Amino acid sequence: MPHIPVLSQIGNHGDQALPRAIILDEDSKIKQDDEQLAYSYSTRTFERYRKHAGQDDENRPNRLATFEANKYKHRVLSFNDNEDLKREIVNEFAEHAGQGHQEPPWATAMKNDIIERIERLETAVDELRVETRKIWTSVHEMNARELQELNTLAEDGKLYEVPLKDGRRHWGKAMTFSRLYPERLSPTDVEVVLPRLNSVSAVNHLGENQVRGYLHGYYGEPLDEAAEGQGWKESTNLREKRRLVLVAIGADKR
Repeated sequence: MPHIPVLSQIGNHGDQALPRAIILDEDSKIKQDDEQLAYSYSTRTFERYRKHAGQDDENRPNRLATFEANKYKHRVLSFNDNEDLKREIVNEFAEHAGQGHQEPPWATAMKNDIIERIERLETAVDELRVETRKIWTSVHEMNARELQELNTLAEDGKLYEVPLKDGRRHWGKAMTFSRLYPERLSPTDVEVVLPRLNSVSAVNHLGENQVRGYLHGYYGEPLDEAAEGQGWKESTNLREKRRLVLVAIGADKR
């Protein structure tokens, strides 16, 4: 299979010699000599057609040949800077792969280059996700602090919903966490619906699993140093656990 770009044989090109098959250089570029040949062939074809216009001569190019020569010229001259054209040509080779045609080295290099670009793009997207996550975390922390301050300063007794550590709004929603019971050897998954904490009284009425659900939501699972720093222990009594929830929502001073 001839290398592409290749001159189409559509139309009558007359008795003039056709351009030689193009072989790309080591950088997968068309050589300048081939660019000049494509340009001169297109010009020569048109000039011969115009010179002998109206004559019935099989040795002169016809109008269709001038179109094909001009199209070939543009494909050659735009090839080195036209990535879409290169991909089109690679696909042409891929279509013929099952017919025993060997893919030229420049096509392989081009596909590898495209793959490398995609990988760089994926890396950039991953980095953007990381940065976006940092921004989201910062905004979430600022929002949580503002709500905690509102709960600290509120004079009407109304408490605002402070999102959990992962940013979720949780009032009235189910949460699953692991709890280790003294009589069991391994943790047990517990599901509990977290009630609205719109007052200190609501916090003080939390049951054991409800308060543990909130502690896991605000301090992490398993409970991390943040809760330990507030006096958390596995043996902490229910009253103290409720106090830790009040600390997390900014209402422990009320």
